[in-house]
Amino acid sequence: MISKRSVPAPRKFRGVTRLMHTSKTREDSRAQDPLLIRFRSHPTSSEIKMAFEHEVELDVSAAAIWLAFRDQNTILPKLLPEAIASIEVVEGEGAPGTTRLIKLGSVSPDSGYVKEKLVSIDLENRIVVTEEVEGGHLVQFGFTKWVQTLKLISTGENTSTVHVTAEFEGGSEENIAKSNEVTKHGLTGTFKALEQYVKSSS
Repeated sequence: MISKRSVPAPRKFRGVTRLMHTSKTREDSRAQDPLLIRFRSHPTSSEIKMAFEHEVELDVSAAAIWLAFRDQNTILPKLLPEAIASIEVVEGEGAPGTTRLIKLGSVSPDSGYVKEKLVSIDLENRIVVTEEVEGGHLVQFGFTKWVQTLKLISTGENTSTVHVTAEFEGGSEENIAKSNEVTKHGLTGTFKALEQYVKSSS
């Protein structure tokens, strides 16, 4: 006589079921583990793209400061010799891809320099994008990338604003803070000197 009690499934199938269930449970547990989630959500500093932003307000027109800015290779070493010793175009003739070598003055440690490549220039909207390929922020602050966008904005007949942003990668928190301070100070000093140059030349 056959028993009414159901026959259990073969052990091997129960074992596989238990193994699959255990594996899935472990995966779900790992997926919900807050420590693992926090670890995955914090990439290394070299993977993080950071941004810098600064503005300088000027009491000269955007057109006038733009003309002076386009002649900066000659003007800036004369206006700020302690900050900029010389600026020399080492490749190209002003189109995108042109590279210039900026030798820094006595205020820079170890006679620093920046080799900078022109990425793009928009004459109509007064926008210049450059990338540092050697020296500068890469050496002084340990960044692996520094791409800067500068835009001159007209705010009145004889007033304008320089808006500068930069995308950079790498560097410690301490060096990022130092870079922000030094870069803002340098940009402000540079464009205030150009402002005075424009005023004295008018």
